[in-house]
Amino acid sequence: MNAVTFLWGYAGRLRRRDYAIGGVALFVLKFLIDRSVARLVFQRDWSLVDYLAPGQAIGALLSDVPDRRFYLTMSLFALPFIAAGACLTVRRLRDAGLSPALVLLFFIPLVNLLFFAVLLTLPSRERDDPVLPVETASAATPVTPNLIPLQYGTAVDRAWWLARLWPENVTASAVLAIFAPVPIMLALVLFATHVLRDYGWGLFLGLPFIDGLLAAVFHGVRVPRGLRQSLGVGVLAVTATAAATFGFAVEGLGCLIMFLPLAWPIGLIGAALGHAIQARPAGPVPRAAAAWRVGCSAIFLLPLMMSAERAADAPAPLLHVTTAVEVNAAPPVVWRHVVSFPDLPPPREWVFRTGVAYPVRARIDGEGAGACRYCEFSTGPFVEPIQTWDAPRLLRFAVTDNPPPMTEWTPWPNVHPPHLDHFLVSHAGQFRLTPLPGGRTRLEGTTWYRHHMWPAAYWQLWSDFIIHRIHLRVLNHVKALSESDAAPYNPPDR
Repeated sequence: MNAVTFLWGYAGRLRRRDYAIGGVALFVLKFLIDRSVARLVFQRDWSLVDYLAPGQAIGALLSDVPDRRFYLTMSLFALPFIAAGACLTVRRLRDAGLSPALVLLFFIPLVNLLFFAVLLTLPSRERDDPVLPVETASAATPVTPNLIPLQYGTAVDRAWWLARLWPENVTASAVLAIFAPVPIMLALVLFATHVLRDYGWGLFLGLPFIDGLLAAVFHGVRVPRGLRQSLGVGVLAVTATAAATFGFAVEGLGCLIMFLPLAWPIGLIGAALGHAIQARPAGPVPRAAAAWRVGCSAIFLLPLMMSAERAADAPAPLLHVTTAVEVNAAPPVVWRHVVSFPDLPPPREWVFRTGVAYPVRARIDGEGAGACRYCEFSTGPFVEPIQTWDAPRLLRFAVTDNPPPMTEWTPWPNVHPPHLDHFLVSHAGQFRLTPLPGGRTRLEGTTWYRHHMWPAAYWQLWSDFIIHRIHLRVLNHVKALSESDAAPYNPPDR
């Protein structure tokens, strides 16, 4: 087999030793090319850590920053390696007795690294490891006390303790599969959030993926389960882990509500891989042994990936949200209530009832550029030094102090996870007033902010939604105040 066929051919099978050799060779070559391009063309450094922290590259591609050209170039150089890696993975999947369709996991950032670890631990379907001595149980021959029939047509090796202890009953197996990963997952959550103080890809993608994977694999240790059962225990295992983080006062309910729409699909993907592993045709290595290897490799790799991501310390993209309303009052009237406004009524929006901080009032010390505005929220004041005072058209300000973005919704006292401190940070804001015909005003509010949670695109959906609701609460309050005291408008004679 020549190099071209080995790297870009998808027919046949590939043993895990050859898969590892090919993968390592491709990685070393890619690293040398990437490092050379980064240094010679862009005068930038490039290290191994950059491969374990996809947030920086993806964040740069999604935001309008100078890094975009750099990461687009690196992505173009990566295309032949991606094609080769996909071909190798298809053949390794076939050799391991898994569906080649699982190659789709190769393209999911960070999940693909866990996927590689799984493929490197799974033996070949018919060869790779030496055949273990196995006795066949039949109706005519009673099963010896040292063997446990698994209804696969064979009996598992007498030394494998996991299959001995795991219940065969479907309900008992499902309950154990759902709750067995919880202590491990809870420890990983604490490691990521309280030790590393990182809310990244490893926590929000890697953890639910492994949770669903372990649940599905363990559920099929004694008896192969159907796809629906595997997916069911996978999503319930993710839910059980989320419930444990709430029950042990690690996180509040509001954050979990935002996390679960991301965690459930990722958990289902992990459970689909776990189902394929436990449904593999019987081979020379017991399924329980394969399940143990897969679980251990994934569990030990994830903290390493979390640590690498934290070490990379990817910069968060600068985002902005703009919201507008039309006010039946002239700009000078609206301006007075933009600069400062009295107490807002209690919030009725559901998002603010989950603990998300909401604006209460605004006051200002001084007038003109250099004055300081204080927008007080339910969790504390935003400190906003005025940068541009162009009455009655534009009020622009920096934000030098941010209160916590929310109060955790929890029955436990003093729950203050690290993400409440400087993980969602406003940097600047402005109000723009545009006169409209008939003495009306278009009032726009804009906030520039960063959030240090990944995947950035997912969490931006929530942060944009929340900031938009905050804008509407303020703008509608200004609108009501302005319209209530607006003087009659008499357009000038033309």
